[in-house]
Amino acid sequence: MCNPIFIFCFIFTLSVFPAQQHRFVYNYKFVPDTLNRGNVINENMILEIDNNRSVFISQKKIISVLS
Repeated sequence: MCNPIFIFCFIFTLSVFPAQQHRFVYNYKFVPDTLNRGNVINENMILEIDNNRSVFISQKKIISVLS
């Protein structure tokens, strides 16, 4: 039979650590002004997928928040 302390530690470990989190990086190209199609802007975008939410945000915004 399994030790009850071991079972408690196992269940506690599963409940504390999140199941999965995925992060994808995309290169997003867009033209801000349709009259000036030569002005193409490239920007890295990050998609973070968690169990309960997903966030699609610019990498520049993440860097500015962290610094």
